[in-house]
Amino acid sequence: AAELISKIAQKANITYSIVRTQNWEESIEFSKKGFCDALAFLNQTPQREEWLVFSEPYFTDPNVIISREQSDYISDLSTVSNLKIALPKGSSILEKVKKDFPNLYIIEVESEEEAFSFVSKGKADITLRSLTMAIYTIKSKGWFNLKVAGEVPRYVNRLRIGIVKEKSFFQEILNQGILDLKPQLAREIANRYVAIKIQKNLSTKEIILYSLAFLGALILFFGFLLYQRKMNKRLENINERYKSLIEGSREGIVVTQHHKIIFSNPSFSEITGYSFEELKDIPIDKYLYEEDKQRAMQNHEKRVAGLDAESRYPVRFLTKDGKTIWVEVSGTLIHWGNEPATLNFIVDITQRIQSEEKIKFMAHHDALTGLPNRWLMDDRLEQQIASARREKRKFALLFVDLNKFKPINDTFGHETGDFVLKTFALRLSQILRQSDTVSRVGGDEYVIMLPNTQTYKDAQNVREKIINLSQIPFSINEQDIFLTCSVGIALFPDDGESKDALYTAADNSMYKEKKS
Repeated sequence: AAELISKIAQKANITYSIVRTQNWEESIEFSKKGFCDALAFLNQTPQREEWLVFSEPYFTDPNVIISREQSDYISDLSTVSNLKIALPKGSSILEKVKKDFPNLYIIEVESEEEAFSFVSKGKADITLRSLTMAIYTIKSKGWFNLKVAGEVPRYVNRLRIGIVKEKSFFQEILNQGILDLKPQLAREIANRYVAIKIQKNLSTKEIILYSLAFLGALILFFGFLLYQRKMNKRLENINERYKSLIEGSREGIVVTQHHKIIFSNPSFSEITGYSFEELKDIPIDKYLYEEDKQRAMQNHEKRVAGLDAESRYPVRFLTKDGKTIWVEVSGTLIHWGNEPATLNFIVDITQRIQSEEKIKFMAHHDALTGLPNRWLMDDRLEQQIASARREKRKFALLFVDLNKFKPINDTFGHETGDFVLKTFALRLSQILRQSDTVSRVGGDEYVIMLPNTQTYKDAQNVREKIINLSQIPFSINEQDIFLTCSVGIALFPDDGESKDALYTAADNSMYKEKKS
């Protein structure tokens, strides 16, 4: 938020200072009492319009449902009951939930952080939060027992700057700064703060073992430095003494010299599957991914030359059994046999990388169908609009809605309903081109982007295929379920030149067909 506001202020050529508060409720009170002139990252509501005027939106972010890892996917909040939801006092979403979801038991807490804590500790079942801030909070607080369990399509944050009415002249100035802020830059700034890294807490035993390994490396380094004039025969004895410490380390340890491996410990053999005899005197990059070789070699050469190198960096390694693993490499310059060498510590981080990729996937895809979600579709659509505008070409956007889907849930249950949604998603994916994007944006609603479709006729052909797909029976438990769908079409730029305009045009087209 701070970096985005800084960019807007810079483009609007205004200066500002930050007024610090304890929580969001206090921030609202400060703006009412005139202790501050503006609030950032704010949803516009009729209540807030009593004392604030609002800028144009500068960041759009969907609200998502956050639950514990073991909880089920929630496709529609209105269909669940007896769920406890934790929401911060004074937030705009609190009043919306009270009105829209009377079936939920609301627990009012002091802050958004406390809402996450309640869910993590089991004091509440779910909370609602914008996707970007949810990922950032999970990362910064280490709440990796939480997950994105669903979306609330009606709740999209169109975040603005609220200015107290006494300073309303700033509204146009800030709007100009927002107009100059490219959507891609706003998304890049947000992405810098939602990258997720999972760190494992070390056990006492691991801390002791790693400390011994580090101590051994320090002794090895300083020992060689202080006694290098007397190294010759004595150096071999010292090497043997510290070699035993290194061989007992749980980290993989490798000594490289002249671009070749001259020593590795048993732990490195356990990680890679290669014995030291198989690794000795081979080039250090032989078993690295081609894309990672240059990075590894550059860091090795910098260390040997005494220059600054990356303290830690990840590379992919091909093990003896043909698997690809991720390892994290750190190292230092030493002297081995009176010549410069590098002492490298190798840690297998494959599980950590897989966990990060899983969370990133969950943040951008629908948990039920695996299709891109509304957030990812919005991002791709913005990029497609920019590309089509530059190249002066057209493309199509389709809005698909399954007709009379709710009775299926009511008659056969949500498990059957979920089967229909997943099966239809799979069918859509199979008939579309690789360049097309199909996303699930709501309960039974799908949005399809066709970048290479230039005419209504071509879009109509795809529409007919989709309608035919929906009419194929959905068979589950020896029961055939029959459905139809309605498909709306919008063509860029004929029906709209912005994301929202295209969504509206496609949605209106779909409802017109549904009524016909």
